[in-house]
Amino acid sequence: MERVYAAVFLVLVGAGAVHLSIGYGIGDSLEPGSGYFPMILGVLLAVLGTAIAVREFWGRREAAAIGRWPVRPLACIIGGLVVFAVLLGGGGSSGFRGAGLVPAMFVLVFITGLANQQLSFRENLLLSALLTAISLVIFVALFGLAIPLWPWSY
Repeated sequence: MERVYAAVFLVLVGAGAVHLSIGYGIGDSLEPGSGYFPMILGVLLAVLGTAIAVREFWGRREAAAIGRWPVRPLACIIGGLVVFAVLLGGGGSSGFRGAGLVPAMFVLVFITGLANQQLSFRENLLLSALLTAISLVIFVALFGLAIPLWPWSY
């Protein structure tokens, strides 16, 4: 029954995306408007939800064993994304302006790396430094994005 709830959720989110994208102007395939891509994604999400629901109702029945929720990986990944958003974008009305891309990316990779219990502390630090350097090369050097790199860059 959980899959039916998930399918209904996907259909509702897809329908909401389609509804909101219409206000941005769809355009056509040759000259797409700003709502074209969100509309396509919304339609695909709704179709996926419908396919999941149909498969759940008319598919073959097999007992699925539901194990324990992986709490540590979920908490580490969601927590890492929240901390990244705060470190990169700042705290809004709190007066915190942000820490820049380098600390935010390093902390993101480090916290999400804690989700893997097989990764040692040293390997996690090395992975964090390596992925931070790669993100600097991609976003700053190649794409030329004007992202503050350090807290004093704001």
